[in-house]
Amino acid sequence: MKILVLFTGGTIGSDQIGDVISPVEGAVKNLLSLYKKAEGDGVQFTTLSPYTILSENLSAERVNTLISRLQQAQKGDFDGVIVTHGTDTLHYTAAAVDFSVEKRLPILFVSAAYPLSDRRSNGLENFRAAVRFIQSNPPPKTYIAYQNRTETQVQIHLATRLLGYVENGVDLFSINDAPYALIDNQQGTLSFTGLAISNASTPVFCTYCKTPRVLIIPCHPEDGYGYDIDKYSAVIFSPYHSATLDVESPALKDFCRRAKEKGVPLFVSGATREKTYESATAFHALSLIPLPIARAALFVKCWLAESVDADIKDFVLNPIADEFC
Repeated sequence: MKILVLFTGGTIGSDQIGDVISPVEGAVKNLLSLYKKAEGDGVQFTTLSPYTILSENLSAERVNTLISRLQQAQKGDFDGVIVTHGTDTLHYTAAAVDFSVEKRLPILFVSAAYPLSDRRSNGLENFRAAVRFIQSNPPPKTYIAYQNRTETQVQIHLATRLLGYVENGVDLFSINDAPYALIDNQQGTLSFTGLAISNASTPVFCTYCKTPRVLIIPCHPEDGYGYDIDKYSAVIFSPYHSATLDVESPALKDFCRRAKEKGVPLFVSGATREKTYESATAFHALSLIPLPIARAALFVKCWLAESVDADIKDFVLNPIADEFC
C-alpha cells in the first residue's frame, strides 16, 4: 500500500507554546511516527508539503496550488492521497478539490481539533481511519475522516456534504447528519451507512479566481439588507436552522427585487427535500432558490462558476460531485 501525504499545516501540524498554537517543523515526522507505533510499518508513505499555513489564511493561490499537486498525484504510483489540513476552512478546500480534481484515487482530508501533543487530539485517530479507508479501495472521490469528541468511531464524510463547525465547537457533521461510512480503529472495522453516491463525477479543472464576487448573508433579526448588489455575481443566504428566512421583512423583499433586476441569483443553502415551514413557501415569489446543499459547497460552486465564466445559476443547478442531498 502506497499513500501520498500532503501536509498543509493546520492544528494537526502545529503545537502549543504558551497560549499560542502555531505550525511547527517536524509535524510530518511526528504524525507518521505515531501512526507506525499504532499500526506498524505496513504502509509506504511519500510526503510533500505544498505550503504550511493555519487554514484561516487560505487563499485562491493556495487552493490552486493544492489542486495542481493533486492533479499530478493522480498520475503517480499511489493507492490514495491524504491531505492534512486545518479545521477552519477544511469544508471549503475539500469541496474545491472534489469539484475540480479529476480523480483516479481516493483523496482523504485529515485534521485535528487539538495539536497532536494534546491528549484530547483526534488527529492520530483521523489519520489512522483515513489510511484504513484507503485500504478498502473506495470510489475515487474526496472524503473527510473525523472523530467527534463523544464518539468512538471516526466518520467518513463526503467532501461536498460537510457542514461548518458549530460556533466555538470542535465537532463536524455532514448535512442531514448523514456521513458516508464509519470506522472503528480499535476494532479495525469499516461500515457503510447506506448513503447513495454516484461513482461518476464531472470535475471542472480550473484556476480559482481571486476575490470571488459571492455574498454570503447569515440570517439575523432586523437585517436592513443594505448590501450593494452591484458588487456581486451571486448571493447565498445562510438561513436559520429550519432553512427559513424572514420573508415578511420589507428590507428583504426590496433586496430580492434589486437582485432580480440585476440578474443576480439568490440561493438559500441547506434547504430540505422533506417538510418545509410556511415562510419557505414564499421563496419562489421572492426569486429565492432553495437548495439541499451545504453552504460551503454552494459557495465554492459559485466561486468555480465565476472562475470559468459560466452562468452561475445554471452551473449551480447542475450536479458535479454528489453535492445535492
